[in-house]
Amino acid sequence: MSYYYSRYDQKTREICEIHIKCNLYVDINEEGKAFVYRKQYYPIESTLIGEYKLNNSLIDSLLMAARYYIEPQRDTVARIYDGPSLKFTFNYPDGSSNSMGFIDVEKVEYLPFLRFYHYLDSTLIKENLREPQFDTIIFKEQTGDFINYTMHMDTLKYPFPPMLRTVVKYVLPDSTE
Repeated sequence: MSYYYSRYDQKTREICEIHIKCNLYVDINEEGKAFVYRKQYYPIESTLIGEYKLNNSLIDSLLMAARYYIEPQRDTVARIYDGPSLKFTFNYPDGSSNSMGFIDVEKVEYLPFLRFYHYLDSTLIKENLREPQFDTIIFKEQTGDFINYTMHMDTLKYPFPPMLRTVVKYVLPDSTE
């Protein structure tokens, strides 16, 4: 999943509780079928839902990278970043799973996952996306469940700061106040 955190309501443009804006959610089954949710917020809001068949060698290389993934040391360097956060979860046949989350930074440990993300996010997907042959209602529920899971996991590691309400009082020069 590719996502951003936001404090603004998309419809009213007003400040609200922090929430996740999901740009890309892809669920890949064991046959290599990718079920895709793609949301574009700007310049015109649009949503794509569909299927895509992935190359098995691409999936195999990603699974291999996930098996041997070691989370790198977190940077303590301050930086401005305006890209998405990424969350990958791998579910294995033995019932185990592995989740990792990071931003699009150039770390060797992230490269296989970043290449995969950029491949999925590329125009290739838009050009080859087929009409969904699956239950889109259940798929949207799964997307919502993963968003909730991501919010929970992210805030366990890095709790949100309290929402500040700043009150600004303007005093006019001619005022007696």
